[in-house]
Amino acid sequence: MKVGSLVECVDDKYQQQDDKIIFPILGETYTIRAIDFSEPVVVWLEEIVNPVKTYREGLYEAAFDIDSFRELQPPLDLSELLEEKVTA
Repeated sequence: MKVGSLVECVDDKYQQQDDKIIFPILGETYTIRAIDFSEPVVVWLEEIVNPVKTYREGLYEAAFDIDSFRELQPPLDLSELLEEKVTA
């Protein structure tokens, strides 16, 4: 998965600690807007923008575990597409 990937939520069992946070819904499709590859790997979604909150580590927007999603379609890589056309 990478930024721009279309993903489907396959696990919506989040610990809802704040009623102001919007959570992904099981079976819904989203677009990855950003990824943080530190442990655990988390993603932010184009369709869900939550308010920035203060956490122990500082100010952050709520993110979601990457394992809660499955990739539906990787974003198009035009260089790969052009290479396929040239070698065909």
